[in-house]
Amino acid sequence: MYVCEICGFVYIGDDVPAICPVCKVPSLKITQIPKGVA
Repeated sequence: MYVCEICGFVYIGDDVPAICPVCKVPSLKITQIPKGVA
């Protein structure tokens, strides 16, 4: 699971998306949420 640092969008998947589908920032602003945290 990943979260966009800019808009807060949560992406559920195994691989980080290339861009945020909501605010279009590149993946360097998308961070992984460790398992068990969310």
